[in-house]
Amino acid sequence: MKTPRFWYTSSPSLTAHLLRPGAWMYDAGRRVHRAGAGRRPYCPHVPTVCLGNVTAGGAGKTPTAIALAGLFRREGSTPVFVTRGYGGDLRGPVRVDPAHHTAREVGDEALLLAAVAPCWKGTDRPEALRAAEAEACLSGEVLIVDDGLQNPTFRATCNLLVVDGGVGFGNGRLLPAGPLREPPDEALARCAGTILIGEDQTNVAPRLASKPLVRARLVPDFGAEPPPAGPVLAFAGIGRPAKFYALCRAAGIQVVATHDFPDHYAYGPNDRDGLIAEARALGARLVTTAKDAVRWAPDDRKSLFVLNIRLIFDDETVVRAILGAPFFNALSTSNNKK
Repeated sequence: MKTPRFWYTSSPSLTAHLLRPGAWMYDAGRRVHRAGAGRRPYCPHVPTVCLGNVTAGGAGKTPTAIALAGLFRREGSTPVFVTRGYGGDLRGPVRVDPAHHTAREVGDEALLLAAVAPCWKGTDRPEALRAAEAEACLSGEVLIVDDGLQNPTFRATCNLLVVDGGVGFGNGRLLPAGPLREPPDEALARCAGTILIGEDQTNVAPRLASKPLVRARLVPDFGAEPPPAGPVLAFAGIGRPAKFYALCRAAGIQVVATHDFPDHYAYGPNDRDGLIAEARALGARLVTTAKDAVRWAPDDRKSLFVLNIRLIFDDETVVRAILGAPFFNALSTSNNKK
């Protein structure tokens, strides 16, 4: 589904008020689930950092995971990712191979992560962690879990809360009346710190002040390919497409039209043909995200300009301080073994 606009109004709308009974039921269900499933959580034997958010839809966890992997790699380690692989049909645990797996099998985020470092996908998180743990002991002794803050079946060494500064916590209501998976204060209590991405447009920073806060920003990463010249039709099937379009415009790309799709949308031939025809009528080129591109058939991607996005921490020393000794001692030990 597309993200409902009423989730991100400055104050709860009539629709949000009407959905309050649904939010009460959701809250009761999540509390029962956490109490039952969290009785004996699996605790990995290697340092594990879990990235999570409290809102449905994208807050920027995957770019954050990739940025953390870059930090660890500069320390001489090859971290191992663990992901549920949302949208993928394979139950797992399976080691993701970008050359052979498809987004339909393992999910789009898993493919992006696997292009950076080893990645294990599994709907049963403890099973996937055990598989990844065996590999981590050989390659670097650090695990990065992309999403899992609300999963009570495992316990990470360190949890980090990822917040999109553009929308914060929306209207402050739980699903389905708002975007919240759980109250932000409950999530923050289980976290060592927060990563706030982009400008704090809703003033959530004071609410996060009880824990260390890292500022970060998303920037376009063109690599060796220059940005497209002339008009473009930008499309995205992510949690907040408007964020991607704003990045395009900030990079100097001439966006003349946009087309939103639901998050993790499975593109088909009709979608491809429709977008190509729409772009041709506008005399424009198609531009999309890397997450969307992997959901297109390989041959169809030739018609796309993929704008890669990179997350940059404003101060990496704060990230290191939050993670602390369990991680960097492990890296030091691993490097000595090598």
